[in-house]
Amino acid sequence: MSKAKWHDSSFWIPILIIIGLAMPIINIPQEASGISVVIVSDKSSDNPDYSSITAAIIGEDPGTYIDVYYGEDGYYYENINIDKLMNIYGNGDVTIVGNDAEPAVTISADGSQFHDIDVLITSEEEKIQPGIKIDAEGCSVYDVSVMSCYIGIELVGYKHGNTIEDNVLNYNDYAGIVGFFSDDNVIKYNDIRHNGVYGIELDRCDDTNIHNNYFKDNNDNYAVYLEDCVDNEIYYNNFEGNRDSTQPSCQARDNNTNDANHWDDGTDDGGNYWDDNLQADPYDIDGGNSEDNERNANHFEAGPR
Repeated sequence: MSKAKWHDSSFWIPILIIIGLAMPIINIPQEASGISVVIVSDKSSDNPDYSSITAAIIGEDPGTYIDVYYGEDGYYYENINIDKLMNIYGNGDVTIVGNDAEPAVTISADGSQFHDIDVLITSEEEKIQPGIKIDAEGCSVYDVSVMSCYIGIELVGYKHGNTIEDNVLNYNDYAGIVGFFSDDNVIKYNDIRHNGVYGIELDRCDDTNIHNNYFKDNNDNYAVYLEDCVDNEIYYNNFEGNRDSTQPSCQARDNNTNDANHWDDGTDDGGNYWDDNLQADPYDIDGGNSEDNERNANHFEAGPR
């Protein structure tokens, strides 16, 4: 073969295509391309970088993606603290099982993401800890299930701008979500039901957007409870069966007397669905003078997508 042919690009292109097709596809999340990704698994055949999530957090630099494999049985018995900006996600049916000495998951680094991992707490005594505690700003928690904790997700005071999205927050002893002095959050597309006292309890939390959530059978008090909160928007949610034995309905409470929160988006039928009032506007919110002026007689698309 002549030297000229070896340098001819038309000769090499077909060969390079064949080599490329034969190479294995590496399963790295699209958003993680070009950055550090490490694997956590307690199964040696997965060739993991770490056998625990805590070890990966300690051992890696901020900005790392931590890919948590199913491993031996899908359960990781540890309480973790995400104290560096990281993206931690499950690869398969993964569950963190924490003890009740502290939150199962604490997020204390701004901008972190935690998703696709279920969370629960085990305790022989009455539980006192949240499944996930967000003690940072600009964080996202999505596509997780938090059950059998005292609180599903807690928003810590004076930490703002977090997103809670597409989660299942059921069967927690006190509430699905609790926030104190935490503003500018987004709570959307969550399934919040069968919690012991509240679905969501917010105390002096402002400018939070609560929409397209499914509140059902939160049976001991209100599905949404707002105390001294202003400029929150609550719309496109479904409220069903939130009542206890002493009240025919305890769907929502807002103690403001100056219409400081907005229980609809201002458009026709742009309020919420209330199963105890399908006929007439407005829907009165307990506790003050707030109203849903555009309640909808039909279900909204709500809960995880």
